[in-house]
This record gives sequence, structure tokens and C-alpha cells, in this order.
Amino acid sequence: MTTDQAREYTVIVNGGSGCFFQPADPETTYILTAKHNIINAGDQITDLTHFQNHNGQWEMFDIPFDNLVTGVNYFPHPGKDIAIIKVPRMEGFDALYKLTDLEGITEGLWLLGYPETRRNANPDNKEGWFRLDRGVSILGTTQQARREAQVPNNPGREEIIGHSGGCILKDAGNKLYLAGIQNSMAQAVGEQLGRIEFTPIQVFNEVIELYPDELSPIFPFYLLNFEFLQEEAFNLDASFNQQNIEYTKNFLRWKCEEVINNELTPIGIKNLFEERLLIDQNCSEELENKVVWLLWLEFLTILNISQDKIHTVEDLSGLFNNYRLLFSSAQHDWCYEIDKIMYADFKGLKKQGLVVVAMETPPADGESFIIDNTIPQIANTRNSANRSLLKIDDGVKHPFEDFKFVHIDFFKGKSIIKRHQEYAEINSDEELLIKLKQVYGEVFTD
Repeated sequence: MTTDQAREYTVIVNGGSGCFFQPADPETTYILTAKHNIINAGDQITDLTHFQNHNGQWEMFDIPFDNLVTGVNYFPHPGKDIAIIKVPRMEGFDALYKLTDLEGITEGLWLLGYPETRRNANPDNKEGWFRLDRGVSILGTTQQARREAQVPNNPGREEIIGHSGGCILKDAGNKLYLAGIQNSMAQAVGEQLGRIEFTPIQVFNEVIELYPDELSPIFPFYLLNFEFLQEEAFNLDASFNQQNIEYTKNFLRWKCEEVINNELTPIGIKNLFEERLLIDQNCSEELENKVVWLLWLEFLTILNISQDKIHTVEDLSGLFNNYRLLFSSAQHDWCYEIDKIMYADFKGLKKQGLVVVAMETPPADGESFIIDNTIPQIANTRNSANRSLLKIDDGVKHPFEDFKFVHIDFFKGKSIIKRHQEYAEINSDEELLIKLKQVYGEVFTD
């Protein structure tokens, strides 16, 4: 995500700042901020503004809001300097993820907000109020569950005022994670060391627990139900040959309803398996990534078709013993993920089980959709493995020897798009089911 995209999440809240975050409620959006931004304005909103970039130009938008009513649209923490403002759904703010595990994260964060020095320099031009500081590093824990952090170049208090409520973000290349909300300068006298304090994002759960009927959890709403992802599933693109697969695309999207109607939900799968769903189990924040659950919806639909069975919640544990879907957000060919794949969690997976490697990027050569230890790189990795780190059951020699690995794009790119001519004349569900079972049977052999 670019810095301009990150800027769009940053809100002017009275004399301070705030951050958009999309909760598990498709009808509302939250603005996370520092409580004193509201208290200092007499418990009212005097300015609630954000900017969006259109064709290189920043456009200012006032955020619609009613008078603040505690427990209705304003939710302050009783003992900590944080608050949630609930506004009607703001479109396009569902690509910011939570960074809840700060252990081991020492640097590389951003501080975004609208400090007073910029406001004073540009009193009539709100666009010029914005400031982004890169290279923020996290230090120790302080009072009220806050963390202390270091802003580069040692800005003093006069440069930080107005940043309160601003985002502390972690740049992860193609996406951003929200670590917390800035509150104040570090509590010290005569110190000009650029030290600030911020409240980690998970502390906002305490506010939600106080208002369980009015506030939804701070996680993306699409985790609640696969229905929210149906229109994005099986977005097959065959370029000039699109018409050949249009019937197939619409059929597969319709078949997603079998998953949706059987009470299978992203949050249910997440809670059951957690980091075991990931290639890199140190990236638990990925479990809120929309792509993970879009691929799960497609995979479960494919599984229903290939096995001629509608799988239910009760089937999940059994499915996990025969199949694994392992996700990685890496934006490169899966050959570069082999070491991580090898050390993923395969506990409980039976010999000859199928591992679907779920990545957005298809195989670079357009051919390597199935891998095993007959491939030299795989064999070499297998031979050099640290066996004590393998997460496999007794009786399993090695993941690449005892399991079959297939790239998720096999079921779309290779099986449908690359064979588009074979689908051109199919115009009945029965005929299409026979065809799909045939092509998927290349990997689903049992």
C-alpha cells in the first residue's frame, strides 16, 4: 500500500487526529482516536474530515455525523485515553489490518496525523496539515497498557501536538497494519528526545466489551459470513476468450451458496485452526486478510464439486485430516516459498493428503501447478531439512515425500482459463459438473 493510500485512513478529529477502521459490521465504520480530542472540545465534534486522492489531487470530505451521544455513536474508555466514534459505512476502508503482536517489532513503523505546527502554518488549507513520520521504533511498555516509541529526528512536544489519535502503522509492502493510536509525548520533564506513547490496537477491545450490544468486534465484517465474498469469488479472466468460460464462472459463483448456506464461516474456520492455516505461522495478522477467505470459499466450493458432497461445519475437522489449504501473501512464484512450506504445520494430515498452496501469484512458468520430490529443488530442500523442525505425525517421513502439493491456481488458471476452448460449448449444469469433476480429478484422486 502506498503512503497516499495510508493517508486516506487518517482523519482530522477536532484538534487532533484519528484513524478509520472497518469493524465486523457492514453498516458502520469506526474512527479510532484519543479520547482527549473529544473532551478538549467539550465532548463535541467540531471537525471530522478526511481526504481522498483522485487523479493526483487531494479532495476534502466532511464525514457525516450526529451530535455525539455516549453509547450510541461515541464510545469512550472510562480509564484510558482512547475512544471509538461510530459513523455510517465509509466505502473503501477495509484494507487496513490489525497488528496485535508487537513482540519482535522494534522499528519500521509510520506515524500519521495532523499536528498543530502544520495547522498553524496552513490555517486555511487543511490538505497541508498532514504529516507522516517514517522509521518509528517501539520501545517498552508504559502506564495504561501503552507503549513508548521513538520518532526519528527527535521532534519536540510542539511538533507532536495534534498527532494525538493518529495512526501507528506497519508497512508490510503490499498492505498496512495498524499497531495503535498515538496519545501523547512520553511523560517526562524537559525531555526532547522524540519519545511518544501510543495505545496498541488490541486495547480497543476493552471499549467493545463495555458496549457489546452497540459495537461489533474490530475485525473485518467479511469474517462473519462467506456471503460477503461471493461476488468476488471465481473472478476468472480469459481475456478475448472470456465468453468461452462465462457460463462456468457464473456457475462456480452460484455453487458458492452451498458453502454459505451450510453455516461455514471464515471466523469459525479461523477460530478452529488459527495459524495452522498459514505457510508462515509468524504472520497471524494474515488471518484477517480478505484474500485468505476468498480462496477458502473457492476451495470449499471446489471440494464440494469434486466429491459430489455438500460439506458442513461438522465435516471441517475430518477435511483438515485429508486436505490443507496453506496461505501466503507473498507476491512471487511459489518456488521461493518452499522452505517455509516445508516447515508449515502438517500435524494430523494423513499420508497422501493433499496440500493446496494458496497464493495470489500463479506459477511463473505457467506449468508447475503440482510439485513433489521428483523436482530437483524439492529434493534438495528435502535432503537439507532440519528434521526436528518438521511438524508432521509419526509415520510421515517428510512433507514433500508423503503429501501431494498443488497450487490453488490449478483449479482456475490451469483447469479452466488455459482450457477455455473445452468449455465454450458447455451450457448445462450437468455437463459442466461432469467436466469439472474430470479436471479436478487430476488432483482429487480419492
